[in-house]
Amino acid sequence: MVRKSQGKSGKSHTSDFGAAALVQKGGPGDEGAGVADRIVRVADPFLKEIGPADDHEQVVRSILGFAVAAWNSVLMPEEQGEELLFTVTTVPGLTVAELEEVRTRVDELVARRRELYPDDRRYVDNYRFSGSGKDLQFEARVLDQPS
Repeated sequence: MVRKSQGKSGKSHTSDFGAAALVQKGGPGDEGAGVADRIVRVADPFLKEIGPADDHEQVVRSILGFAVAAWNSVLMPEEQGEELLFTVTTVPGLTVAELEEVRTRVDELVARRRELYPDDRRYVDNYRFSGSGKDLQFEARVLDQPS
């Protein structure tokens, strides 16, 4: 799988991910990684939990979607960030216990994002997936936020 990140400048960063887990590529200390790479790094512990019986591609898409919401929520005023997370974690058809588990996991993504990239102010304006299976691609378009 390949993922790339593209900002206002049109600059892209690409990395490969394996079938079972995502492998990070970037400069020392992750300075050279694009936002898509950083989002994948935030989600990495959850991506490594994907089992052989899971629908790998769908689970990857879901986890990265939650990771994007977690990423952006950190950049919003607290009330708006909480509203975003409430909206994305309200998944129809899940039991109360399952919804609580989803929210707990998303809160963990938020904590990882804050820990790993506290100063990254780029907001994911849009993201998309293309390809499938081992050729699945994740692309994030970002906007710079004022410091």
